[in-house]
Amino acid sequence: MNRVTRALTAEEIARVEARTTKQNYVGEEQKASPTFVSNDDNARKITIPLEFPVKYEGVTYEEITVQRPILKVWKQYLLDCAEAVQKYGLGADDDIDQPWVSAPAWVINHLDFVDGSRVEAAQEGFFAALPSSQAVEEARLSNSMPDITGENSPSG
Repeated sequence: MNRVTRALTAEEIARVEARTTKQNYVGEEQKASPTFVSNDDNARKITIPLEFPVKYEGVTYEEITVQRPILKVWKQYLLDCAEAVQKYGLGADDDIDQPWVSAPAWVINHLDFVDGSRVEAAQEGFFAALPSSQAVEEARLSNSMPDITGENSPSG
């Protein structure tokens, strides 16, 4: 915790602000998004057939597709959930649609318990390989990062 800090000069502040504006706040229409190198679009998706299909607003849901979200989408979802809870109270985040799921949150929340559990398990599978924040911190301190891909390491 013995950190030395100093004030930035006006010139340094202007450089940081200009860089932040250019890099982080350029609209989607002005800056193309990166694309995944893999041509296998299905590698990031899981489709769960429903044992008990449901119908909602004229659409019959016989299966639900879950796709691994990109980080930007995940962050926006977390912001939307926090805003809903702040505005409407605990539990309001349950009604926020998850853009990586092919059905609205209202539909997901009204699925048969086993079907809904299978959809949730598919989502959890995408995040199961992530290490806990404690594991990441321990690895950082020991100068080695844990495998967060869920794949076997070349040495293992």
